[in-house]
Amino acid sequence: MWGSYRLWLYNDWYVDEDDNQLPMLVDGNVIVASRQLQGVRAFGAIIDPAFAYGALAYAPKSWL
Repeated sequence: MWGSYRLWLYNDWYVDEDDNQLPMLVDGNVIVASRQLQGVRAFGAIIDPAFAYGALAYAPKSWL
């Protein structure tokens, strides 16, 4: 907590097309969001033939 603000640290990585591991957020970046922000994190198979309908951590696209 910083005053009345709740702070979260995010430390995740991805691999680009050249097999380089890069951070999702570069050091020093800040994202500000409202309490009214709504979203969902879904789990399951990616319904896309380009990904062989597999269960993946993420899919870089979700359209044909």
